[in-house]
Amino acid sequence: MFPQTADTPPPIVPVTDPSQIRFRYDGAAGACCDAAGQKGNNGRLLAPCADLEGTDLSQFDLRGKDLAGARMRGANLAGVRLDGAILRNADLSQANLADANLSEADLSGAVLAGAKLLNTIVDKTNFSAADLKGAALHHLDLRTSNLGSANLSKAKLFRVDLSGLDMRQVVIRGADVAWSKLNRTNLSGVDVTGGWFDQSEFVGASLERALLPHSKFVQADLSEAFLAGAKFYKAELSQAKLCRARMESADFSEANLVGSDLSNGSLAQASLRGANLINAKLRGSLLQGADLSGATLYGADLQKADLRGANLRDGVLGEVGQTLALRALDINFRPANLAGAVFDGETQLPFETAEALARKMVGSGIAKGPSKAVPKGNSPKKTIKAVPIQIGPNSAN
Repeated sequence: MFPQTADTPPPIVPVTDPSQIRFRYDGAAGACCDAAGQKGNNGRLLAPCADLEGTDLSQFDLRGKDLAGARMRGANLAGVRLDGAILRNADLSQANLADANLSEADLSGAVLAGAKLLNTIVDKTNFSAADLKGAALHHLDLRTSNLGSANLSKAKLFRVDLSGLDMRQVVIRGADVAWSKLNRTNLSGVDVTGGWFDQSEFVGASLERALLPHSKFVQADLSEAFLAGAKFYKAELSQAKLCRARMESADFSEANLVGSDLSNGSLAQASLRGANLINAKLRGSLLQGADLSGATLYGADLQKADLRGANLRDGVLGEVGQTLALRALDINFRPANLAGAVFDGETQLPFETAEALARKMVGSGIAKGPSKAVPKGNSPKKTIKAVPIQIGPNSAN
């Protein structure tokens, strides 16, 4: 044995006899208990209910080890082989798991709050009911992992692949998931309030009835996604792709959609009230019964859009033949392009039918005469609110 001083921690001891293991994790008690029900731990054994807090385990091979209920808070597990290990209900908060191998490991119910999983191998890893709040997960392929009921709130996910997963029971409120893949992922009904998803992919993903207010999707790709009934109130979606997405009854009120692509999307009965749609692409979109009242539509492309029954009252579309110049930003905005857009007697336009026809709109069942336009004196104000575009979380956070 090595000489030991008061400042030297006791050595980590491998299990050589089952009798060394007095305590095991008791799920009913939620703690490590012995046969008599007394709570405690097995010290620095490489065993269940071990006390390995703050230890350096980077030189150990822990493949297949049973460490259920172990206290490993702040432990250094960088590069460690943990494939097949049993870490159920273990405390790995603040642990360093960078470059570790967690393939087929069982971390169900484990606490990984604030842990670092950087380039970690997580093939078929069980994270069900694990607490990953505030954890850093970078460059991970989680497609085969089990995240059922895991807590990822305020976690930092960067370049992770979550494609095809069912995440309906995952807590992800306030998480940062930038430059990641969530293609065909099921997030229906999930609360994603305040989350950051800049430049992430959601192609074909399901976010029906999801709560997404104040969330960030700058340059994200939501093409062909299912977004019916989703709440994007005041969300940041500048330069996002939503082409061919199903957005029926979705709420984009006061959202920033500058330069976004919603072409050929279905927005029937959707709310875009007060939204910023400057230079947005809505060509061929279905907007029947949609609420675009007060929306800013300078430079928007609404060619061949279906606006039957839509409400465009107080919408800022720009005057025909005029260009708005913002000299301070050196930007020019053309009027909204409504050529070929279809309207009917239920469409509420901010101008008369004659102007609609001058804009080359197509009236469905409309006689060439006065229409339901905004009453005189209530013409929309020609103002634009400058909306800053941010990519990535605020550095102060």
